[in-house]
Amino acid sequence: MPEILKIAENIKNQVEEFKPQVPIVVALRTEGMKDRHWDALTQRVGFEIKPYEGFTFGKCMEMNLLEHTEAIVDVGERSGKEF
Repeated sequence: MPEILKIAENIKNQVEEFKPQVPIVVALRTEGMKDRHWDALTQRVGFEIKPYEGFTFGKCMEMNLLEHTEAIVDVGERSGKEF
């Protein structure tokens, strides 16, 4: 079943590519994220990050947020604990 194997390998590769982005998604979607957390995040990364109409994960990737994963996860975890 080489055709099925090829499809499975393709899906596996896509999952592996997405894995590093999961912590950012989880952190930015934490229910406890308040304005003070977005402000702290903005200060830590050095440019403004705030949710707005049309703020998508694609926009996050355009902002190169993968470079700031540690700061994003830290702020996201703190906001989750305060919620």
